[in-house]
Amino acid sequence: MGSSEIVAAEVLQGDPVVNRRGELLGTVEDLAIDVRRGRVAYALVTRDGTTRRLLPIPWEALDREGVPGRWILDMDPGEMERAPCLDADDADWALQVREFYRVPGER
Repeated sequence: MGSSEIVAAEVLQGDPVVNRRGELLGTVEDLAIDVRRGRVAYALVTRDGTTRRLLPIPWEALDREGVPGRWILDMDPGEMERAPCLDADDADWALQVREFYRVPGER
């Protein structure tokens, strides 16, 4: 797909998520799509290389900063330890996730 900003989700799988100091925070495992709005809602990130504990990071919280192959998240590794996991049984999980990453709620 060349240098386009439109890529297949599988191209992003395995991309590292780092903070501005370059510390590894996790790896993109998959993407969660908001089908009603037709956009990416969350990057599903794993810290331990397994899908046991997927961390849904709001798409707006990530920055590419012009560097393909990695994502920047303004967070310390210690904060990531407290990040909420994907929990389909909890009706408020999306709100909790957005508050944790300091991303405004849906309008």
